[in-house]
Amino acid sequence: MKAGFALSRSNRLDITMEYFVEHENDNVFEINEALFAFAQNSIEHKQTAQQNNKEKTL
Repeated sequence: MKAGFALSRSNRLDITMEYFVEHENDNVFEINEALFAFAQNSIEHKQTAQQNNKEKTL
């Protein structure tokens, strides 16, 4: 069995991340710049929110 990700073609974050994965670009600054251009939260913002949610459930 193989685990993976399912990306949505209607979600701007997913489309942006898919582009960077397909082009083997893991430059966080470039990814965040692209996300900002499409009015999406940065990667750091999402990680911080996830950490805060985990802390609240503990």
